[in-house]
Amino acid sequence: MAPPTASQLLLFLLFFSQLPATSPTALSPSSLVDTPATEDSCQVADTTSSSGAAAYSPVEVFNIDGQEIRVCRPAGSRPQGQIQLPGRMEDGTFYISYYNIEFSLGVVGKMADFKEKLTGFSENVIRWRTLIPGARRAHRGVREGRIVKNSSPKKEKASAPVKKAKKLKLSMIRRNELMGTVLDASGVPQRFAAEHSKDMRTLEEKNNLLRWAKKFYESHPYVPPSEVRRRLKMEAEAAEAKKTDSAAISEYLRFTKEGITGLTSMVGALLQRVDSNAAAFSLPSTPDGSAESLIILGSSMEINSSLPAPGLPPMHLASSPKPTTHCTTAQPMDLNPVPPTSSDVANPTAGDECNCDGKNDDGNSKTYTIFLAQRRPLSFNYSDIPDLTQQLSFANDIPRLDRIWDDEGANWNAEECRKISSINGIAVALRYWREIYSNKKDKRWKGIKASWTEWKYVAERYRSSTPDAFWAEFQTDKWQRLTWKGICSRLRELRAIHEEELVGKARAEYGDHFVEKFSNRGKVMVDKSAIARRYLLLKNIPMDVD
Repeated sequence: MAPPTASQLLLFLLFFSQLPATSPTALSPSSLVDTPATEDSCQVADTTSSSGAAAYSPVEVFNIDGQEIRVCRPAGSRPQGQIQLPGRMEDGTFYISYYNIEFSLGVVGKMADFKEKLTGFSENVIRWRTLIPGARRAHRGVREGRIVKNSSPKKEKASAPVKKAKKLKLSMIRRNELMGTVLDASGVPQRFAAEHSKDMRTLEEKNNLLRWAKKFYESHPYVPPSEVRRRLKMEAEAAEAKKTDSAAISEYLRFTKEGITGLTSMVGALLQRVDSNAAAFSLPSTPDGSAESLIILGSSMEINSSLPAPGLPPMHLASSPKPTTHCTTAQPMDLNPVPPTSSDVANPTAGDECNCDGKNDDGNSKTYTIFLAQRRPLSFNYSDIPDLTQQLSFANDIPRLDRIWDDEGANWNAEECRKISSINGIAVALRYWREIYSNKKDKRWKGIKASWTEWKYVAERYRSSTPDAFWAEFQTDKWQRLTWKGICSRLRELRAIHEEELVGKARAEYGDHFVEKFSNRGKVMVDKSAIARRYLLLKNIPMDVD
């Protein structure tokens, strides 16, 4: 038998290199349970080589740990320095071959360990059974009855459980409602049987379907999406109007009650100051001359609209007609003893609007009036309001903002302002833009409100001191002037600090009455800006917050 080539031995060694190392145990009669039995000589078919026929010894049978191993060795004794390894296997018999492990072996790696593994594998015959390929598919029993390994017969249940009712989707409920079927039926059979390729329905069934479709269309006409949106919008507006009217009525009744209380106290105070000489007054006579009779008599008289009742706001409802004011020609009562104070008479301020010509406020017929410097009135119509076509920016020219912001300022320049903002040829400072453009139907104020607010705070801060003091306050750590964005950011921080101080003063001053004074429609205020504005209003302090 010719020795194996180097490539064959390398493949053989690579295959057995994955086997675990075992100490070589030589096969000896003492290590075997039964002595090997000798059978007829091994067949020599397919064992010939170029050197002639190779003879084999009789088959040896080993019984190791209850396992039978059949081995057929080459004739003669094993050469010195060679090991036996299993070759081919025929009919459950391993044909042994002898190999020289020193032949054509490299020196890379731990060769001593590898030789030890090969020697142990050659001496331990029981490990040769690992070369036998296993079954490709394990037997799992009879397949007709689905009997598998370790399976236990199923127990028949006494009674089938009742299935829980399946919850239907909203779309299924809507479908059942349209089709006229039971609303909560999940297992309702299909109204239209599923068809595949050929229509097997009769002519009568087809006509019945067409009649049903026509009747269904008449009872459920198609509504365009635009109409659906319009209906939903109308419903939402009606609900909002109803809600707004109810809230407005409640608010109006509350203010009316407060106004009546204020009038009662004011008339009582006037009566206490009246001189005992009745000839100095032109009061109408009453049955008993009491204050209560005077109040009752006054309630039946026309009240002059030039003296509005304190604390009694006008009532405006979304669905109700606008109230009309009736002017009277009766002579006003001369009460002389108490001079009017600022809290009794509503002095007009900048931005007051009036309908001077008495026309309807629709279109361009309404007249607006604002008061400029030195209380100079300026009346104009809606058509006189100029369009905001110029893009104004004062980021690089804050002194220019100072010149056109306030017509009462020291640096006011009417000619420069007239090029930007004018009504009927009169220069209008930028500080009046809120009164001019706000509360108009065109909503132009919405587009300039943010910029105008920044101009307001920057201009007021710039005019509150000198330019050098302003830039000393608004500069970086490297003594460089802040940009417009940086100035606005710094001003917002200062306003937040100021509002925080006002909120602290309000809570400390009003204490337990804070909830009563700082509430809006039954809810306590939490916004710091709103609380600061309410506090300044209660203290009659001009507000510097927007």
